Amino acid sequence: RVLFRSGVRVSEPAVDLPLALALISARQDRALPCDLAAFGEIGLTGKVRPVSHRESRFKEAMSQGLSTIVAMPPASVLAPAGMTLAIAGTVRELPALLD
Repeated sequence: RVLFRSGVRVSEPAVDLPLALALISARQDRALPCDLAAFGEIGLTGKVRPVSHRESRFKEAMSQGLSTIVAMPPASVLAPAGMTLAIAGTVRELPALLD
């Protein structure tokens, strides 16, 4: 008997937040905005934690034409001009960001 395994192995913790948004979007049957970027690590308690290289992630999102970022940066980090920063402190706050 053969058991098939499926799944994805990811070594980048910043993909936790976009994956959670995708799952919530699918569950609610609502598309994510096409100009949305997200990055953040999610802890076992559901708390969104900041990740490294935030500024370069902002620049890359901007170069791709994305204007809304969902993240949990430290208070000292501001989104570049022309971008909106949506702060997500916990996974429970994510569905409200889709409204």
